[in-house]
Amino acid sequence: MTSRRAFVLLSAALCAGLCSCSTPPAAEPAADPDPPEEEATVHVLFPETFLAFCGLEADEVVEDFRGGDIPAAVDAVERDGAVLLTLTDDQLLEQVATWEDEIEGRLDSLRSSRSVISAEVGDDLRSVRVTALPSLVDDTQAGVDIYMIIGGCGYLQIFDGRQDWSVELAIVDSDTGAEVACGTLPEEGVTISAEIWEQATGGV
Repeated sequence: MTSRRAFVLLSAALCAGLCSCSTPPAAEPAADPDPPEEEATVHVLFPETFLAFCGLEADEVVEDFRGGDIPAAVDAVERDGAVLLTLTDDQLLEQVATWEDEIEGRLDSLRSSRSVISAEVGDDLRSVRVTALPSLVDDTQAGVDIYMIIGGCGYLQIFDGRQDWSVELAIVDSDTGAEVACGTLPEEGVTISAEIWEQATGGV
């Protein structure tokens, strides 16, 4: 069924045609000298190393950023195992804010753990230092928080254009100040266990 709006438009066109038979045609409106500019965009490349660290497949990331009623990116394409995002400035700022909030929330959770004395992230997002008790070894939630903090630091580095993303993780014994484990992710792994903790602290 033709909508009322279509009938109104059709009637207006017919009236204009009839009027043109008896009156001079009206002057056409001047063209807009300044057509609206397209919104500026930025490109962000998520390297394969980061996707692997997060346990993500490139096609999953592409789908996540393209999907939904309001896509999180203008475009997302897979490129040799990596993912190239095209974002507006607002979309980029939204992603940055999301991961800043994620890191802060995870730090709050980590610091509330009975196993953790302190947890800090470097200003350049390249380091995470956790001072803790040996019970950290069995603290599953603290482990998840640490992992998410490292991932969040990686996200923010990449959104800042740093393709060589890395995060040094240091686990420090709260009683002795001994470094239980330290490594730079993703190149190195960081493992802690009761045996490793005892060796690092001399059995204290």
